[in-house]
Amino acid sequence: MCCASNAASARKGRYQVRATRRKAALMRINIWIVLAVLLALLAITRLSQYQHETQRICADDPSATVCQR
Repeated sequence: MCCASNAASARKGRYQVRATRRKAALMRINIWIVLAVLLALLAITRLSQYQHETQRICADDPSATVCQR
């Protein structure tokens, strides 16, 4: 009787360890997803600012080098 409960307890312990590892792996993946989204938003913001700045420069001085496209 005691050996059966020890075996069940060991299985439960292994299951909990696997579940904890799975959660840790998902957390790592989620962190990378968040970082990738933030990096993409930063790139989009920079590109938008650059285009806005270029339009302003070209409006002020159409002969500027950035306007020669």
